[in-house]
Amino acid sequence: MSMEFLQELGLGEEAAGQIMAEFEKALQAVRQELEERLAAREREMEELRTDFAVEKELTGLGAKNLKAVKALLDMDALRASEDSQAELTRQLEEIRRENGYLFKDGRLPVAAGPTSARTGKGFGFKFTGVR
Repeated sequence: MSMEFLQELGLGEEAAGQIMAEFEKALQAVRQELEERLAAREREMEELRTDFAVEKELTGLGAKNLKAVKALLDMDALRASEDSQAELTRQLEEIRRENGYLFKDGRLPVAAGPTSARTGKGFGFKFTGVR
């Protein structure tokens, strides 16, 4: 839309100017809304890329349960880091060191509590049966 078009329709210069001013306001509002939507989509895409990279790394490391390992990650630190790959590697090394049982080639959890009665160890008494 242009001033010339509005004037050709028979509108005066002042009326055409007011219409153009309103049109520009509406156009600016639409432009701003589209930019906000685009920024939101870009943030969503970046989150998806980050999640995909994390899951790919966890799969490569042989994580038994992606959800459990991801829960131990500090995702905010990953997103804030300038070198997110190095930060991910650092965090995963720490998780693997502390929770190796979450990975296929890691150590198994050690059962706590008394040892088996069959080995002669345990609470220090012998069970002879019920009387």
